[in-house]
Amino acid sequence: MLKYFITIVDSASICAATLSSIFLCYSVFKESYLSTEYIGVRTVFFNKFDKLPFDIFLKLTTDKYVKALNVGDHINDEFIKKYVSKKVFEFFLEKKAFTKYEDLIFDFHSNAKVLLVEGRKIKVPDNENLNLMIEDLGVSKKEIKKINEMSTRIMIDLNNTHNNITKLLDNFTSSKESFTYDHSYLTAIMSCQIAGINEWGINHNKEKLCLAAILHELSDSNQYQKTLKYQVAEQDLTNGISPQLLENVKILSGHLRELDSIPIDVISILENSLNFTQATLSPLICCFIVGHQYVLELYKAGFNNSHNNDILERLNTIFPNDNLNKQVKNLKHALEN
Repeated sequence: MLKYFITIVDSASICAATLSSIFLCYSVFKESYLSTEYIGVRTVFFNKFDKLPFDIFLKLTTDKYVKALNVGDHINDEFIKKYVSKKVFEFFLEKKAFTKYEDLIFDFHSNAKVLLVEGRKIKVPDNENLNLMIEDLGVSKKEIKKINEMSTRIMIDLNNTHNNITKLLDNFTSSKESFTYDHSYLTAIMSCQIAGINEWGINHNKEKLCLAAILHELSDSNQYQKTLKYQVAEQDLTNGISPQLLENVKILSGHLRELDSIPIDVISILENSLNFTQATLSPLICCFIVGHQYVLELYKAGFNNSHNNDILERLNTIFPNDNLNKQVKNLKHALEN
């Protein structure tokens, strides 16, 4: 699989302490977002629906909304594209409907595709809806295609090489009730975007970030029963570090060290991804930490592009460490170019 010369990063000092109160809490950010009676949701999130489980509205003025479709109405690509062509990029839901259906709205995950590889059937996710949303954030189609192909190839390699984690990967690729794969794929895309701004951001380092993004979601076998809100809060560094999550990562890393084909750099990323207060983190680990937290912030902001500058400012507050802060600046540069 992936084999490279590696610099071993000391992982002995993983931090279990909670963060300082200077960090803004998830609830504060979310309450700000939910402060109005109608919540805007990007049109890309409606591609998954055939019949709507809620009413959707169009915003006419600051405080005036008109119903566009009723609960039970059909919605299709033609309807969505008609409004996008008119520069309408959001449909609105009543706040109570948004709160009820939030998990469903922000589940990009399409049915897993089945590929035939050397006579063996392997499930990999269909990333179409995710890719549309990522492009909407400012990532180029070329970069999305590159990371998509890289991620798919890694999934195939893991399935072919490690029978002991194939069952976990099956759950990972076909679980439609959780954000595990969506979050993993988005983390891979964004951390690779950041890496690409660095001189060392070549493909084999991006492959390590993609592999780490996939593996970090396999540490908790109970995650598929958890709600989106719970999983975002559990992994969000601004809420402090979950002792259970820390233990799960430690156990996973121990198993991975027994597999020769998993680069030690990847294991170091996993072990240190919660250790962001350490001053000597490698640039590769910093890219992963910043990309991972950026994706969680997107979830918290409802993937609303208008919050992007606020999110980047938040990351500056969360990561005052020079090495991490440099990668926040690189993320901003990557999204602007």
